[in-house]
Amino acid sequence: MPESGQPSEGGGGGWIVLGVLNEILLKLASQPDLRSLWEEVCSSARWIVPSQRLCVVLGNDGGGARIAARYEHGTFAYGAPEGGGVVVDAWMIAALEAQRAAWFKGPWTEAREADIARAWLLAEDPDVVFHVPIQVYKKTIGTMLFALEDQRQIDRKALASATTYALYVGATYTMLKNSLDLADASAQLREQNEELERVQIELRVQLDRVRAQHEAMLEMSTPIIQVWDSVLTLPVIGT
Repeated sequence: MPESGQPSEGGGGGWIVLGVLNEILLKLASQPDLRSLWEEVCSSARWIVPSQRLCVVLGNDGGGARIAARYEHGTFAYGAPEGGGVVVDAWMIAALEAQRAAWFKGPWTEAREADIARAWLLAEDPDVVFHVPIQVYKKTIGTMLFALEDQRQIDRKALASATTYALYVGATYTMLKNSLDLADASAQLREQNEELERVQIELRVQLDRVRAQHEAMLEMSTPIIQVWDSVLTLPVIGT
């Protein structure tokens, strides 16, 4: 695993101002779906920590991880690189489990082919990979990994900006996902109700048909009258 560490004083990062951050957060809150949200997150992140590449990794309850989105030099991609949907890299998993922002520093001696996501992130041989946890209610649900060409970009001011940004990203993602899940559940419930109504209509039609057949059978029931020995009369009535 590469060397890890915490941001130090000094450097050229942290130039984001509160007004810009507020504008970014308003944009995040107005996104209609997860793809649009991650695209805005990746695009806006350049104002937080200017980086060569960025990837957003999300964890799941089973302990696994996947890449939700990527961004490189103005180009956004939804999901992982082809063939790299599941993150298996040890230090990327370590970043996902971290409780605060930190960095990994090269040299990147491990074989990059071991994980496609790592190979993509390190494609331009960054000086450091800065990672910031995405947290909701003090629980880490993901991480943002920034590939930086200069470690001095992650001073204390950049740390504060990135940490605040990641917290809002986590809250916005959770609210949007819950809202979309609720909408999906409501849609499924509507479909189930419509199917139930269709079945009830079919049952009513069948019941009406049986009732009509029963009434027809009753109409066809005729009295038998004995006129003489061995002679009966049966009136023919009904439909």
